[in-house]
Amino acid sequence: MSLSPDFVLSDPAFHSSAELAALAGYWKQLHRLSTTRFATLEDAFQDHLRTGCRLFGFQKGAVLRFDGSAKTVAASYKESNQPRTSDPSEPPVEVPIPANGSSFGVLGFCSPVNPSRTLSSAENEVLKLMARSLGQVIEQRNLTERLTFQARHDSLTGLPNRSYFVELLEAALEEARQRSGILAVMFIDLDRFKHINDTLGHAMGDRLLEEVSARLQRMLSKHDLAGRMGGDEFTVVLTRQPDEQAAIQACQEFLNALRMPLHIDGNELFVTASIGVAMFPRHGENAGDLLHNADSAMYHAKNSGKNELDIFVAGNLVSGLERLRLENALRRALENREFDLVYQPVADVDGQIVGLEALLTWKHPVYGTISPKQFIPIAEETGLIVPIGSWVVREACLDGSRWRKAGCRSVRLSVNVSALQFVRRDFVETVAAALAYSGFPPQCLELELTESYVMRDLPESLPRMRRIRDLGVSISIDDFGTGYSSLSYLNKLPVDSLKIDQSFLRSLQEPEGSLPVVHSIVRLAHGMNLTVVAEGVETAAELDLVRVLGCDKVQGHVFGPSLQRAQVEQMLLRGDAILPLVA
Repeated sequence: MSLSPDFVLSDPAFHSSAELAALAGYWKQLHRLSTTRFATLEDAFQDHLRTGCRLFGFQKGAVLRFDGSAKTVAASYKESNQPRTSDPSEPPVEVPIPANGSSFGVLGFCSPVNPSRTLSSAENEVLKLMARSLGQVIEQRNLTERLTFQARHDSLTGLPNRSYFVELLEAALEEARQRSGILAVMFIDLDRFKHINDTLGHAMGDRLLEEVSARLQRMLSKHDLAGRMGGDEFTVVLTRQPDEQAAIQACQEFLNALRMPLHIDGNELFVTASIGVAMFPRHGENAGDLLHNADSAMYHAKNSGKNELDIFVAGNLVSGLERLRLENALRRALENREFDLVYQPVADVDGQIVGLEALLTWKHPVYGTISPKQFIPIAEETGLIVPIGSWVVREACLDGSRWRKAGCRSVRLSVNVSALQFVRRDFVETVAAALAYSGFPPQCLELELTESYVMRDLPESLPRMRRIRDLGVSISIDDFGTGYSSLSYLNKLPVDSLKIDQSFLRSLQEPEGSLPVVHSIVRLAHGMNLTVVAEGVETAAELDLVRVLGCDKVQGHVFGPSLQRAQVEQMLLRGDAILPLVA
């Protein structure tokens, strides 16, 4: 607070010499109050009350806050060596405390030592300035608390951020050591959050994170902790657990809660989680080790199929390091030309070749051949699937064009498209550029789109699909039946064929298996003039079943393994029409 030494002395002629001396003393006290750095707000309240009572002859004072109940936020001050007034009903002197553009409350005094004495106008001004001084202390404290909160908490969810969470975890660990207790640290990663963020937008993604945060906080007990590490990663600490089995059961309840749908702005969203758990003291003695080991267990859960709870074991740490090395290698694989394509034949039910599906392979110079099940999820999580997917489309078109120029008979080439590729605004232009560069006929190219991300946002998907069809390129819905299973929406989609997911084939021959479902899909698709492809057919018995059910095309290991590029060219040059069944 900036005070002028003559704030009440603008016209000294109106004051007696005694008043002038008293006002000079008031000034010194106000200057002291305005320059003191109080350790707590309570200290500031008490000092201002004590000073007011001493200067103006009051026995009691209090700070009353306007919070709906006029709750006293500082204990009343009373000079013990001064007598009480004989009139306890003496009206108090109250001065508003201005803070943050409004009135925080009042600075009040009562029980004057000399009831007959009244405060002069100058003394009333001093009281107002004292209230201003206290208001500025309150403003500074509020600002400090607000900045401290912002530095320690996530701005979106309000949860403790990484650094503050570690502080809280260390304090919880110290408390657990003192009582020789069990403590569980959960590292939570949302499955498919990036996909939702990319398809529905960042605003919806933020709302989802807020809802997940609220759901986690509702499940916490009094002494538990939750934090946001960043992105779609959260941490939870379950304190005061009776034993590890009880802690694991509590962690499972968190996993079950995150499996429940979220309702946001009229959308029903399903976002599961992969959760890793590390126990104190068995899996670590400090916050760093426990978080690292819980993170490693989380990656193990994610790599095991997601939507799982995994308890840390020493082997998980090795898996986490391997994943990190794999991710680093993946970032260089494209420029180092380590990717290649193989082709799985697509045949009619009699074994005649009608198409080829391009499949991506990766052969690392040190790690050898790496399975797509290992690197595709990492590529999707990191966004590397976009440039890799563009390379696959272009490379497949180049292969098809080269085979045509070599005199091979024409077959349709199919290429899988990831959700991240499909939602990009330049995706159609990328496909058109690959066709133009390679000279491959668009009518010989088929793009396979997954049902779930097509159906999730039809207003966005339909125009993009129509533009693809306008290029002359065919569209197939891949893994049909595993997403929305929205048979009624099929007539709205500009598609040419459906690929029935292989999970249906595995249960065709079971007593209550999927045979009626597959039969219904085939009938409905044929009613809409769509071709039906059964993928993942591995045995002659399965081939017979899909033939009876009316599927039009088949692909799978029943006709042998995928073919290298040179093998495809030799087969097409020979004019092979019938694929032999693998015994």
